[in-house]
Amino acid sequence: MSETEELTSFFETFDDAWARMFALNLGTKQPHPKVRDSFLDFITPMCSHMKQAEEQDFIDLFPDFLYFLLKEGEVR
Repeated sequence: MSETEELTSFFETFDDAWARMFALNLGTKQPHPKVRDSFLDFITPMCSHMKQAEEQDFIDLFPDFLYFLLKEGEVR
């Protein structure tokens, strides 16, 4: 798989995980797009080494992202 195909797969898997996390797992609408972008920025360094990231890999990192937001004072 080429680097371009790997990146495309990464972002497609991320989008699927994001939708699944809110629609199926939490049963709620998706938050503001800025939250999605911030989560993507948060997980990219951790997941970029993965050749084939799974949806569950991203979902499992969401609680860490929430903790990060609280720690950084982004959420009050």
